[in-house]
Amino acid sequence: MQVRLLTAVRALLTDPKLIGRKDVVRLGILVLMAKASHGRCRVEITARELGRWLGVSKSTVDHEVLSVLREVDAVASRVLRGSDGLPTGVEYRVEPLWEVRGDVGAPLALSKVELATLLRFVEGLFAPGWGERCATPPGLLVEHRGRGAASDRLALVLLALHARPDGRVPLVGGPLAKSVARYGRAAVTLARMLGCSVPVAAAVLERLRASGVVTGAASELRLPAVAAAHSSAAAVQDAADLASSASPGLVTADDAAGYAQCACHEGVGDELVVEGDGWRQMSWDDLETAEESSGTAPRDLDDVEIDLFAGQSVFETFEASRVAADSHTDHAVVADVCGEGAGGLGFSGEAASGYCRQPVRTCEDGNSPASEPDLQGDVSVVGGEDGPLRGENPDLLLAERESEASAAVWTLQAWRAVSGGPPPVWAQVPKGLERVLEPVAMVWGRLDRLTTRRYVTKVVRAQLYEISGACGPEVDAERILRERFKRRLAEQGTVPINDPVGWLVGRALPRRSVCPDRRCDDGRRMDTRADCTACQMLVLDGRALRARAFTKATTALTGGRVDRSAFEAELNACWHQEAAFAAVRHEQALQERKARERVWVEQRDRYVVQEAARQALACEVCGKPESAGMCGRCRDERRVEELVTEAVDVAVATWGMSGEARQLEVVRRTEGEMRGAVDQAVGDLLAAGGSVFPESVALAARLAAELQLAALRRRAVNKFAYQAPVQAEYEKVFATEMRRSHLHGSLDEAREVAEETAQRVRFNTAQTLLDARLRMLRSARLAEVDAEPDWHAQAAAQVRALIRPAPRERAVSVRRPSSAATPVIGGELAGVGA
Repeated sequence: MQVRLLTAVRALLTDPKLIGRKDVVRLGILVLMAKASHGRCRVEITARELGRWLGVSKSTVDHEVLSVLREVDAVASRVLRGSDGLPTGVEYRVEPLWEVRGDVGAPLALSKVELATLLRFVEGLFAPGWGERCATPPGLLVEHRGRGAASDRLALVLLALHARPDGRVPLVGGPLAKSVARYGRAAVTLARMLGCSVPVAAAVLERLRASGVVTGAASELRLPAVAAAHSSAAAVQDAADLASSASPGLVTADDAAGYAQCACHEGVGDELVVEGDGWRQMSWDDLETAEESSGTAPRDLDDVEIDLFAGQSVFETFEASRVAADSHTDHAVVADVCGEGAGGLGFSGEAASGYCRQPVRTCEDGNSPASEPDLQGDVSVVGGEDGPLRGENPDLLLAERESEASAAVWTLQAWRAVSGGPPPVWAQVPKGLERVLEPVAMVWGRLDRLTTRRYVTKVVRAQLYEISGACGPEVDAERILRERFKRRLAEQGTVPINDPVGWLVGRALPRRSVCPDRRCDDGRRMDTRADCTACQMLVLDGRALRARAFTKATTALTGGRVDRSAFEAELNACWHQEAAFAAVRHEQALQERKARERVWVEQRDRYVVQEAARQALACEVCGKPESAGMCGRCRDERRVEELVTEAVDVAVATWGMSGEARQLEVVRRTEGEMRGAVDQAVGDLLAAGGSVFPESVALAARLAAELQLAALRRRAVNKFAYQAPVQAEYEKVFATEMRRSHLHGSLDEAREVAEETAQRVRFNTAQTLLDARLRMLRSARLAEVDAEPDWHAQAAAQVRALIRPAPRERAVSVRRPSSAATPVIGGELAGVGA
């Protein structure tokens, strides 16, 4: 029962909803879970009453506990109203319990008995108490209130659950870091339990030691209350065995007088007293079965090396359960026993610790807890009252509806029954796999060898890698493997796992699928959780094959009645035929695959030869051998020129479209800035001193040019971002997003989202405008290049004209009027033209 409760508390505190929360919040959900009913997972409680449990005020519970639990969906609240409509209380539903109802493998799937035991356990530690003489006395830390009270209570719960029957808490092993060694190993142990820093744990431990609930030096942790509870329980069990073994007729007068003296000890008389006053009233949790053997004294486990913490370890150090409880009610609250029951000697109760010791321990049936069956003498009982701090009362046998964790506990009990003690090692869950291995934590704990745990861890990680490779990186592989573990546990049922390694590696981890789809597991897709279509096709193929065989068998016989042997023979023939066709298709696919592999080999060899030839080429600029046609220095220098040209284009497209003079000015200034940045980077490199390779100089020049170009593009985008078209696009997007403001929590949030979206659209539009300008500029440049004449051809034509001048044209006569009307100029006719 102790391991069961420890696993449940650990699972609750490590819930993703509660990670990083304050101790008062985690303690609050623990108290609500302990007080919740089993079937409904609900509890009715007020903030004032919960504050008494946690040791804080009502205001702190309202503002720092319940509000946080509602925010993270750890609890769901409902206001209860009376017939008049006025509020009568608040009912809280514990969501971690509600989510695992019906899940037999969940650590939080506690039974009624386990919830009742957890409540008694918490009550014994820090119950606020009701009245002076009540069935539920105040807990150990009831006086601790205010600052640090919740941390103290939570630390005491974890320490008590980890404590051995003698009250000692196993400490963390290994060397301690120098930064925490001064606080002691006990503080480091408590820090790992609480998940806090070592100085904070040391302060909590100091307060617990000051209150007396924790004793021991800095290298020891001991809880006297736990040891007292175990010792008192062992004494009570031994007394019950002694009473049952003795015949009623053998009770002597001295014994009767002793019993009467015990009943009236210190003048109690006829007054009915309850637990806490030296007398413990019988309750249903104390009923013992005849089949159970007597309890044993706490075993010394100093020589047993045991791991510690949840998430790091799960271990079990308590004795075999000695008592069982009858059926509880639906709620977990332990009710007072109203009636007065009579024991075997006519008394309505039994003496608590320190009252009416038995003088002689007699064991006739061989169930003596001592090493020698004839051991006699007084039974030394550790002082203190009996209580629920043992964490193992009650404990039932495994039921049909209980989980595999309970089956593992049953297996451990069988181990102890045979070997006389707990297993030597209770393995810790590997870091990073706590979420995956949580359903099988009890099975993992039985891996007693380090090499075995490493091997299984390697197989688990390989399965996670396989799931990610089959379903994609966006799929939660841990969730898929966790659900697979739960399915395997449900299939296992109540059957104990005798071989944990074989069960994990051979049954729980492997993917089961009849189709070739790697995303299929148990007939369902791992990524979408839908039915696997490939498996459905196989099922339909089988049905079609059986239908075809039935049709052939029907047509072969007359009378409409099919003989079963004929149908099976036809079905066998159809199966053989399909198998033959499948073998032929497989052979063809194999041949095609081999042909493709041959082609791939030829292409790879051809590529290797071509690449070797290309690498052997010399640089086409400087002639450096084996440079693949271009060495690194020349490539960087060429890239610098390309970057300068690109920067000029960006500047012209942004600032030089207004005119040719402006364009020339922009080109000159941009090229000067680019050259200046490159020269500055090269100069700084040379000024650093030392031998500088030419390749380094070229690389520095290229990097400087890239940085200068990036800055220029940013300035260009910022200029386009506030032009009229871009501003119009910004306002349009902003208005569109504000029309969806009802989807956000407030108007300010909607305006912030709209502003962010509009700004993103603004700069995207500006970038688009800049790219459009660059494309237009480069297209115009290409058009000008195509329209330009061939200056070389024109020059060649002029040279040929000078070498071979064209012949003079002859004069041509035209019809003229009469000679009298034609004037003569210089002895030539005026109408002659060349």
